[in-house]
Formats: sequence, structure tokens, C-alpha cells
Amino acid sequence: MFIPKKDFIMKINLILFLLLGVSTIIQPLSFSKFSFLGGQSQPSSRGPVIVDYDKAKHFMYLMRTCHENCWALGECAGQPGAHPLITCQKFREDAADQESPAVTIKVLETDSKPQGFISFASFPENPLATVSDLCISEGARSQGFGSMLLRHTEKILSSTAGVQTIVIPVVKGQKRAIAFYRKHGYLYTGTNIGQNPLFAKKNIAKI
Repeated sequence: MFIPKKDFIMKINLILFLLLGVSTIIQPLSFSKFSFLGGQSQPSSRGPVIVDYDKAKHFMYLMRTCHENCWALGECAGQPGAHPLITCQKFREDAADQESPAVTIKVLETDSKPQGFISFASFPENPLATVSDLCISEGARSQGFGSMLLRHTEKILSSTAGVQTIVIPVVKGQKRAIAFYRKHGYLYTGTNIGQNPLFAKKNIAKI
């Protein structure tokens, strides 16, 4: 027997009232918002977006992620084998100075929650730009966020006057990071003062 939708909803309301003792009302116009099991549909999550660094919103996240990454790499001050120049102190200074003309920080968010960041620098009349930090939160890795941040940075630097090459230092022994940069077209060019390998991509104006 066919039961009109309006009558069906009225019967549901009556059952809810009798069983639960509350006046839970299901409106006919909002019936489509409920799934077959009776649960209200949830709004879709906001996909990853890359935003400008906001000190008030992102500073503590950046410092926490920098420290976690530094410790995982064995490069925090006081750890055996850590190079004294590789600390979060310089990064703290850059992050604290939001108006720094040289350093740019971009943050990747999902649902307005930061999941990773990249910091890079370029200088007037200097053909070299550097990416000093690319960090992804531990629970957000292997989702392509690092690639998104790197490609976003390359696009910015490719349109920056005078920049021809991007240089990225990698902590020695980090095979996964080395493979990541090689996949994105970066080639080994030597080592820095801390004997960490340097990778570079040239002719970025053509990207």
C-alpha cells in the first residue's frame, strides 16, 4: 500500500514522541538531509589549500613542527652528531618576523587546520633562491602535500625577477627526502657548510 510522504513523516514523528518522550520533529522539506539510517548528512570537508603565513594563527604550529622534524632527523641542538648551525632558532627568528622581506612562508591547511609548511627566500639581483624548510605533520604525510607546497613555491619563484635556480639543502642520510627532490627534478650539486647534500633545479623561469 502506498503511503504519502507527508503521512509517513507524521507517523515517524508520532513514534518518536511515544518512544522518546520528546517532540523531535522531522520537517518534510528537510527529509532529504537524512540518510537511510536516520543520521544527518555531514558537510563535505574542505580540501587542501595553501595560504599565507599568519603569525597569530600559525606560529606555534610552525615551531612545534620544526622541533619535531629536527628531533626526528637527529639535528636538534644537544643530540649526538647534530651540527651546531642546524637548529630551529634561525627559523624562529624568521617566523617571528612576519614582515621579513626575504623569507616567505606558506602553510598548507585542510579544514583550516595546518598540515605542513614551506619557507623559502630570494634576494634582489641574486639568481639563487633557497628552500630552507619543507615540513609536513606526521599524520598528514604520504598524501601529496609536500609536492603541492613545492610546486606552489616553484611557481612563485619562477615569476620572481632574476631567480634562475632553486637550491635545497637535505640532511645527509635522508634517503626518502633525497628521492623526493630527485623525483621533482632536483640534482645533486655538492654539500653545504654542514656537509649536507645540496640539490638544485635550474632554469625555473621555464616551469
